[in-house]
Amino acid sequence: MDIDTMVENHFKKNRDIFGFEAITELIEEVMDSMEAAGIPLGEAQESSGLLTEVKGFSAAQFFDSIWTPNITEEIGEIKDKNETRQSFIRSMNGIGGKGLRDKIARVTAFMKEPDPNLDVSEVLAFITFLKCMSEVFTKYSPSGSGFLLEAFLAGLMKGRQVVEVTDEEGNVGSLPLTDYKTGGGDPVSLKRLTGGSGKTPIKGSLNNLAGHLAKNPERGIDYVIASIYGDAQQVAFYEFNINMDNVIEWVGKYIVPPPGWEIPEPGEAAPKLSPGDPGYTRKGKYVPGPEEREDEANAAARFRGMVMGSSRKPGIQLAIGVPPGSLMDREMADGEKAPGIKADVGAAFGAGTGAISAAAEALAGEKKFLQAMAKHGGKTPISIGSASKVGKEDPGPDATTAQRKAYEKNPRRWKAPSAPEWTGLEIINPEEVQAGGSPHRGGRLKITPDLIAKALAALQNPKMTEEDYVAAVSILNPAFKNAIAQSPRISSLFSTGGFSYKDTKEPGAETKRGQKLAKSLAGFDEEQQAAFAAWAKTDPKGFTDLVRSSAGSEGEKSQFLIEQDKVTAKSEHFMGEIVLERRVMLNVVTKYNETIKERLMPIFVGVDNLMGHLQLLYTTNDLSAGEQAGQDCVELKDDLDEEMTTRKEAAE
Repeated sequence: MDIDTMVENHFKKNRDIFGFEAITELIEEVMDSMEAAGIPLGEAQESSGLLTEVKGFSAAQFFDSIWTPNITEEIGEIKDKNETRQSFIRSMNGIGGKGLRDKIARVTAFMKEPDPNLDVSEVLAFITFLKCMSEVFTKYSPSGSGFLLEAFLAGLMKGRQVVEVTDEEGNVGSLPLTDYKTGGGDPVSLKRLTGGSGKTPIKGSLNNLAGHLAKNPERGIDYVIASIYGDAQQVAFYEFNINMDNVIEWVGKYIVPPPGWEIPEPGEAAPKLSPGDPGYTRKGKYVPGPEEREDEANAAARFRGMVMGSSRKPGIQLAIGVPPGSLMDREMADGEKAPGIKADVGAAFGAGTGAISAAAEALAGEKKFLQAMAKHGGKTPISIGSASKVGKEDPGPDATTAQRKAYEKNPRRWKAPSAPEWTGLEIINPEEVQAGGSPHRGGRLKITPDLIAKALAALQNPKMTEEDYVAAVSILNPAFKNAIAQSPRISSLFSTGGFSYKDTKEPGAETKRGQKLAKSLAGFDEEQQAAFAAWAKTDPKGFTDLVRSSAGSEGEKSQFLIEQDKVTAKSEHFMGEIVLERRVMLNVVTKYNETIKERLMPIFVGVDNLMGHLQLLYTTNDLSAGEQAGQDCVELKDDLDEEMTTRKEAAE
């Protein structure tokens, strides 16, 4: 039974009291509002679980009750009567902003500090955005999540998702280079990747890219990277553009001209368009805004403070074997020198057991980061004991042949190392040590929460020896370095603000063909690269032929690979970071509780009561529930009238 029939059956006899047309209009408005504002439609006979006392407020109940649009491919489809898309776009209108970078900046600003000037509909839009984004990243497989993210961003930008299985030449049989186009027609290739150092690289078809650039040499194509950290609890967005002017910078190592090939002279150049000219489109050049730079600088200062400490709180440097005050020559986002993280256990141990214990206590207090250290620590080799040569004692006449040869080769004897008991390691082949051979200096241990806890306990033990310190640092230092390499750019306590201890100029893990820089376009100097771009723009066929010939046999699908670090290490590509951890999102909702309680909760409660009474009426024939539903309508209309008055006054 549809809502119109339900209302008519119940209220026809009361039209003189309530006014049937007014009641019907109100119910229809309520039903539309439920879908757009966040109330599930009649899923059970019981109340949906919203608070019935406006004075109280539960961020969890409110957040869970908010309706989210159906995240399907229909969001990215432009077709007649696409209610799914229209509903999604309406729910996102309150986000505002022009481009994706601007929208993400507005979402992150919303999460930082409550804005008293935000309208209640804008608050709902931001919360709905966060809930939708969380669903996309946490409820689907990586491939499913990537596909739905394409539709999500296409709808958000009022564009369309590109799902045709054709290449840039229109040939059926290969995946499209463009994943979605914005409302302004800008082509975008979206990559959902696992974040962190050494993680998923950016891959694509070199032939498809060449075909696209041949048709769009100036505009090129935007790449949007969604880099996932912490089990999809944080998502960092990056953006860069590949066009004919910078194609060598990004993928030139994969384009290998034939022997003797020289850059042809450019033909007649196409007229350049300026802003405002018909057909002009933005050529992707991205500059981080002041808010992003501030976030990076704050993250850098926070990271440095946690590592190096201050007069009020000890840092953790000594716990990872780094002497106090150790600095690198490179600068972080705030212009200050980066703290050193390379261990020097001899110098560090000289700081004293008291200082080391304080550093270990500081690190032990960071429970969440310790989990990251265990997760990303991997296996590490442990050097144990002093294992040093001492004395020059002759093994004597009863020495074995092995002992005599060892002594004659190097007339010193070894002090047998002893593994700290807490490591669980044992010396292997101790007879070789006694025979004068090189001792076993430890082993490879898998870094686990238990092993990290043992290392920290050893550092806080008043009876700690230098052997304990060496073993503990052998565990904690690599675990720490591996964990910060996987930290998101700004949202984690140990985020470095984009600073990387790894040199990202020439990333590793390239293909053999890609490493042949001397024979590829990557070997061109700046002048040659400019000449190449000038020619390619005027001879798109020659450009695509060159790319295809370097790819190998006819029809081969060549792949390019761009290490993620090459993008994520540069501020100019960073758009922003969104934290999708439930606890964080509920804290955001709580910040806006006054706005929600005063203006939104009365309406939510009214709708909830109305639907509950209507369900009772039509499922149990409870006539008193029907009468109460009529009263609910009156009260809901009053609340809606008050909200409309508030909005009109705000508009004036």
